[in-house]
Amino acid sequence: MSERSTRGKGKKSSVAALEGLKAARENATKGVSALDAFELEEDEDVFETVDEATYADVVEKRRAAGDFVVDDGKCAY
Repeated sequence: MSERSTRGKGKKSSVAALEGLKAARENATKGVSALDAFELEEDEDVFETVDEATYADVVEKRRAAGDFVVDDGKCAY
């Protein structure tokens, strides 16, 4: 009979889960919901904001680099 995988389950993850449950229980006794206690972490910007001229330069460089779709000559896409 095979055993269940324990990959990713270590003492640290168990301790973190128990701490999360303890915090949730404490908040519930104080009348604070989980949504009120949740704090969103801000990520860094994924996209770069550029003006029209810069965007036109980027597009022109991409077009000059060639097609990104390689035709193998066997079938149309």
